[in-house]
Amino acid sequence: MQSHIIRFAIKKAQQSQCVYKVSAIGFNKTGDIIGSSINKKRICKKGCGIHAEIELIRRYGRKLRTILICRTNKTGDVLP
Repeated sequence: MQSHIIRFAIKKAQQSQCVYKVSAIGFNKTGDIIGSSINKKRICKKGCGIHAEIELIRRYGRKLRTILICRTNKTGDVLP
């Protein structure tokens, strides 16, 4: 995978205000990026939020072919 896409996914994940910082990058069938999203708080209760990949599916639906998910900690290190 190309390093600029990974850097973009990490940078996007860091924009999340949630405890678990997650980004999702959506690709079409030709491999072009068509959108990105981060996980978002939905209510003030711990553990409840809108998943980044669900937001992508809502926005782009059948245009999506592949989703890359990236989870980071507060310092930007990639987590499993």
